[in-house]
Amino acid sequence: MTDTNPLQPDPTPETRVTQLERELVALREQYDQSQQTITALERRARIDALLTEADAIDLDTARLLTEVAVGAMDEPDVAAAVDDLRRHKPFLFHVRHDEPGIGVQSPRLPEEFGDPAELVAQQAQQTGDRRDLLRYLRLWRER
Repeated sequence: MTDTNPLQPDPTPETRVTQLERELVALREQYDQSQQTITALERRARIDALLTEADAIDLDTARLLTEVAVGAMDEPDVAAAVDDLRRHKPFLFHVRHDEPGIGVQSPRLPEEFGDPAELVAQQAQQTGDRRDLLRYLRLWRER
């Protein structure tokens, strides 16, 4: 037995071809969207991996800036974009002692003034400025 509805006539071959063509177009669009999503997710994972390897302080900001840079490139190169970001915005990355000249160094205070971390902590507490807090955290980490 067939499951045909007696109230609906069987579609003509031309009608069926038209329906299948519409379905094919819809499936191709869905496939293209899926491919774009996969490509974007793979690029984001690559950006995150390289930024983590480069020791980014604020991963979200660094990722956003890297995605903008990669999007503006004729030939997208995530590694080049991360290197460029590290060179032009070193404050987004932790200081690497094995790479002189890269990053922002914490200011050194003379020893006669006492513990530099405590002085910077007091300054951060008084001013409430994020930059002072970050300077304190850098000094604390270098201990």
